[in-house]
Amino acid sequence: MANFIKNINKIKEGSILGMTIYDEKGRELLSAGSELTVTKIQKIKDVGIEYIHIENKSIDLETLKNSKRFYESSEETRELTKEIYDDIIEKSNINIKKYKEVIAGIFDDILSKDGIILNLNNLKSFDDYYFEHAINSTVLAIATCLILGLNRKLIENIAIGTIIHDIGYTAVPDELLRKEELTEDEQKIIKDHVNIGYEMIKEHNELSDVTVDAIKYHHENVDGSGYPEGLKGTEIPVSAKICSICDDYDALLSNMPNKKKENRYSASLKLIESIGVKFDKFIAKNFLKVVGHYPKGINVILSNGYHGTIIEENNFDPIVKLIYTNEGDPVENDEVIDLSNSDIAIFDIDYKKKF
Repeated sequence: MANFIKNINKIKEGSILGMTIYDEKGRELLSAGSELTVTKIQKIKDVGIEYIHIENKSIDLETLKNSKRFYESSEETRELTKEIYDDIIEKSNINIKKYKEVIAGIFDDILSKDGIILNLNNLKSFDDYYFEHAINSTVLAIATCLILGLNRKLIENIAIGTIIHDIGYTAVPDELLRKEELTEDEQKIIKDHVNIGYEMIKEHNELSDVTVDAIKYHHENVDGSGYPEGLKGTEIPVSAKICSICDDYDALLSNMPNKKKENRYSASLKLIESIGVKFDKFIAKNFLKVVGHYPKGINVILSNGYHGTIIEENNFDPIVKLIYTNEGDPVENDEVIDLSNSDIAIFDIDYKKKF
C-alpha cells in the first residue's frame, strides 16, 4: 500500500491516516490507521500541521512511472530545463516564466488529487545524468519543503535554485567530470563550480536571494568543513541546506560518470551518518520522511520514549530491538517490536547513544 502526503485542507472525511501524528512535544495526536472525521481534521489544523500521510490503495509508484501522463510531462520538464541552462550559458535574459513552468510541471508530477508519493528518489526517467540529477534533486527538494510546511512562493524559489544548482559545471572541462581520481588542483577546479555558477546568475535580478543562496552555498556543511566560505550551522541559508541534502542523496543513487550508484539503504545510512557534519538535523529528519527509509543498525527513539536499534528494515515500519526503557533502564530478554503491527512509531533518530 502506498502512502501519500496531502495538504490538510484537501483531506476528505473518511480518509485513513497513513502515519502517526505527534504534537510539538512528541505526544501522540492521532495514530496511524485512524479514520479521519471532520473533528479530527480540525484537530490537526488547530496544532498547525499542514501536510499529513494518507493511505491510498489505488495508486502506487509503478503505476505513476508507467503512466503516459508522467512520461510526457517528464519529457516536457526535461526540455524546459535544457532551455533554462542554455539561457544562462548564453547570458541571455532569464525568462522567469519558464522557470515557473518547470517547477509547476514537477509539482504536477508529484502532486495530484492523491498527494505526494513516497520514495520519490526512484523516479529516474532521463538518460542524461546532469539533467536527470537536476530534476530528481528538485523533486526531492519540493517534497521536503512540503513536509516542512513551507509556503508555495518559498518552495518555488528553493526549487528554482535546486534545478540549476550545478549550472557552474557547464564551465568545467568534461574530462574532469568523468575522471575517477583527481589531483589537488583538479579538485579545486571542481569545487569552483559553485563560484562559477554564482557568477553566471548573480546579475539576473529576476532570481530571488533564496534561489541564489541555494546555488552558491549548497556545498557548505553544518560543521564548517564545506565550501566556498566554510559557513557553519545557522550561517548556511535554509535553501542551501535543503538543496545540499537532495543533491547528495540523489547523487548517491545515481550512476555518475566517475562512480557507480548505491542502493537506497546505504544511501540512507550515509545520510544519517552525516547529520550534524554535513546536514542539518531538522532538515535531514524531515527529508527521511520523504525517502521513507530507516536502514538496519540505526539507533532510534520511539514514540513511547524507549530507545532501540533497527534490526530488520521495512521503510517506516522496521523491526526494532529495544535497548533502554523511557526511564533509561536496560530492556531485558532481547525484546523486539514490529512497528508495522504496532501503534508505536519512530519519533527520532538517536544520534548520541552507542549501543
